[in-house]
Amino acid sequence: MAEDKLDIKQIAYKGLKYWYLFLLIFPAMLAGAYYYLKVTPPSYQVEAQLLIKDDDSGDTEQILFAELGLGKKNKNLENEVLILTSSPLIEEVVRNNELQYRYFITDGLTRRELYKNSPIRILDWQPNKENGSMGGVVQADARGGYKLIVDESEYPGEFGSELVLPNGKLTLSRNRNLDPQMPIEIQALSVRSMGSYFSGAMEVEIHGEESSTLNISMKDASGERARDVVNGLLDAYNQKSVEDKNKSFENTIDLINERVQLITQELSEAELDVEAYKQQYNMVELTSEGSLLMTEMVSSNKEISGAQVQLDILNTIEETLIINRETFEFVPTNLTITNLTLATQLETFNKLLAESQEMENDLGPAHPDLLLTKSNSRTCGKRLSKTSNRSKATCRSSSDPIKTNSRPSKTASGASPSANANWWKKNAAKG
Repeated sequence: MAEDKLDIKQIAYKGLKYWYLFLLIFPAMLAGAYYYLKVTPPSYQVEAQLLIKDDDSGDTEQILFAELGLGKKNKNLENEVLILTSSPLIEEVVRNNELQYRYFITDGLTRRELYKNSPIRILDWQPNKENGSMGGVVQADARGGYKLIVDESEYPGEFGSELVLPNGKLTLSRNRNLDPQMPIEIQALSVRSMGSYFSGAMEVEIHGEESSTLNISMKDASGERARDVVNGLLDAYNQKSVEDKNKSFENTIDLINERVQLITQELSEAELDVEAYKQQYNMVELTSEGSLLMTEMVSSNKEISGAQVQLDILNTIEETLIINRETFEFVPTNLTITNLTLATQLETFNKLLAESQEMENDLGPAHPDLLLTKSNSRTCGKRLSKTSNRSKATCRSSSDPIKTNSRPSKTASGASPSANANWWKKNAAKG
């Protein structure tokens, strides 16, 4: 057992034989660490949270399904994640903030990026080819001019004037308050490439399975630029959501205006018929029996009118689906529809259309997910048409007994039987 005991002194004596290696390795490690800290640019992380509001928060049936795990909340949040990281939104942020232009300064071993405090800025870059880029080093002089070095070629120019390069036209400006004491490296990249760069540096995750919150984080060499990108992305997302909702509301308002005009016209004709009937038979006061009869007539007419309104709404929905059978348009949903199944299918149909439009803008017209979503939209449209036809049949069958029972049983207020017969014909024609 004594032979197995660890002899620390013996190990130390053996290590001292190679003391010169310790003298060489330790300074080399310090030099490597110093070089890494000098060369590696700093990295800043910006985080934000986005709450996705549920437009169907008032629908008790859908809330119940969501609590049972049968809803589509997670799927909708995944779609929002794709929208936030999509190229159109990020490219819009890049274009609005001119983030496709980058500026660097080299101080010893450190290559540092200048975001908003660069003494030299790019006013305009017009490449000869689409998505073309350029890069070079600018050396300013004291006379308002500069020298641009691109791939060992020098191009003299003046600030504020256009400089013609082999791959495009460049215009630079100079901030008099910031004196460029050393050469400035500039890069004019395409909006698409910078959008891809920011998309790769950004992470969007769902906060939890039962949560409607998204966590957005981004790492960048400039903390101020990362904050501007995240804030700009949230502003662009909110603006796009408002535009999508306005598009659906405009169709709803147009349909409501048409219905209001039609109902106003029908009410005007009904009032004229009532006045003519009173004048023809000199109806001034009604007996208790006549008042009861008129109350029943008004109640019956309300039920008939309600059934007719439902039929007109269903006809309008069916016409919209038939006319836009191939292209599909948003079907108004802010209507008083008594059929809960039909209302739910309308909501689902409009959501599928919105998702297909977003996928077509983000993924392209030939993407498999887009084709699947369009197929689901067509299937949903067919089910919607069948449900509408069944609802129309139900409305017709329920309104026919009301029309039959609304016929007056006997003469009221001195009206003759022939007048009651005329009343029956008018109501039958309107029904």
